[in-house]
Amino acid sequence: MWASASEGVQSSIIREKQADYLFLLTKSSRVEAERAAMGYARSIDATSGDVQRLGAFYREALLWRAAALTERQFVESIKKTRVNFQAPSDRILESVDGGFRQLPGYANAEYVIVSFDVRFADSPLIYTEQFTLERVPALSTWRLVAYFMSTKPFYLYE
Repeated sequence: MWASASEGVQSSIIREKQADYLFLLTKSSRVEAERAAMGYARSIDATSGDVQRLGAFYREALLWRAAALTERQFVESIKKTRVNFQAPSDRILESVDGGFRQLPGYANAEYVIVSFDVRFADSPLIYTEQFTLERVPALSTWRLVAYFMSTKPFYLYE
């Protein structure tokens, strides 16, 4: 009996601590995050060299959070990553990971990381794109706060 009561208390403490770092990402929230990331992906595809448009993404998110990067760093990170590529020939959802309340260097809010596998017409490689999105629960609009792209290891190719 003592073990059961003790386990119950420990479980309760663990759930309380988890609530500080995690939130339940509902199916509808996953779909909203996926759509938001796809919208950002299409915008980046169309404007990867457009400093003004990329800066607008930064400023939209900056309204709700403390800056982990300066606007220039944010814009340059996307431009540097995408400058040598044509438009994608294929983009497939890989995952929506989330339910994070905290990420290093960012204000407390709700975060998800949406990943896509992407192929570009001018490259034989498969790339993974990651969109880190943030929302303030009261506003419930996902905003782009970070973008990352890397080649997918060859052993993970289809």
